[in-house]
Amino acid sequence: MKEIYLIRHAETVMNKEMRFSGILDCELSEQGYEQLKHLKQKMQEYDIQQCYCSPLKRAYLTAKSFFDNPVKVENLHEMNFGDIDGMKFTDVEKNFPSLARDMLSEKREFEFPNGESREQLRKRATQAFNDILAKDTNDSIAIVSHSCVIRAIISQEMVGDYSFSWKIQIGNCSITKLQKYSNNTILNFLNR
Repeated sequence: MKEIYLIRHAETVMNKEMRFSGILDCELSEQGYEQLKHLKQKMQEYDIQQCYCSPLKRAYLTAKSFFDNPVKVENLHEMNFGDIDGMKFTDVEKNFPSLARDMLSEKREFEFPNGESREQLRKRATQAFNDILAKDTNDSIAIVSHSCVIRAIISQEMVGDYSFSWKIQIGNCSITKLQKYSNNTILNFLNR
């Protein structure tokens, strides 16, 4: 059995402003820096032997708050929101109403203009997750990433596809624990 702690990065300025911040490298907010202090304390409860993280600054800073040398994994980055990266959803609704409607649907084939589709994200995130698990020999690891990536991993592990992904909320700096067995995965806790 392997214990996997999935951690979303601390709050950013763009999160606070309710902006899409996919592959944009944005700064942590004041609240985000406070969250890091609490995360460091919480993570002392767990025996993390290795930590992997998205290469984006917000995830790397979050990982560094509790682990000295996190390994950056390129494909753990957030979803590429393409043309709407940096925009608020209200601006998308106002300027691109059909795009806003499609975003709220659960269509797997939905693709952000000049960005990724949900299916591309699922494949990328689950491949990165599976690659980590195939190579890592530790009993307890942390993966610091982003909301869309974590939701895709949880959905794939729980129901075998992406269908559950948009029914999960992942809070900033929250910890979710999976217990991975050879033939089963258990969601131990969510958003702690």
